[in-house]
Amino acid sequence: MTQSGSPRPPGRPRRPQVDQAILAATLHDLTTAGYEVMSIEGVAARAGVGKTTIYRRWKSKEALVLAAIQGLQAEAPIIDTGDLRADLLAMVSTALALGRSSPLVQKLFFRAATELAAKPEILRGLLTQLLPTRFQDFAHVIERAKARGELRADLDTDVALGMIAGPIFYHWLLGEIVSSAPPPADLTEQIVEAIFHGLARTR
Repeated sequence: MTQSGSPRPPGRPRRPQVDQAILAATLHDLTTAGYEVMSIEGVAARAGVGKTTIYRRWKSKEALVLAAIQGLQAEAPIIDTGDLRADLLAMVSTALALGRSSPLVQKLFFRAATELAAKPEILRGLLTQLLPTRFQDFAHVIERAKARGELRADLDTDVALGMIAGPIFYHWLLGEIVSSAPPPADLTEQIVEAIFHGLARTR
């Protein structure tokens, strides 16, 4: 019983630092070994915990990887304030900063692209759980912007997504290789202006 008289919840309380260590180890092994090769045992060893500690939190390797990637997604949220240009500025700025500050993101993108090309069946189930909700959230942002008259009525949502994601992936993966000069201070603004003029409704 607790001091208030209510029963204690069953089991030991979860320690956030343990969760963080496990998720960090998961992302490391995912980017270095790949989804098919990585194992719960390997993640447990890297995180310094027993594999039963992982299984108490996540029931499978797929659930563990899903949680780790969702944590990265949370660092680059889809924003919808009612002003599409301001939302794009915030989203692009956050995504570019994440790519610059976390080489892990770049490695993860390369690994996922490689594995999808070689063995798409391995990641298909995982991506089916991971991507639709995020794309739906983005689709809602686009549809509401159309309704406000900010975007062309005939705009295809997939085209819009490609135009927004493309520059981000380019600067994550190739920007420093292709250009010897550092990115301009107003890179985010330049990207958003180029996107917005292609997507916006002609007044």
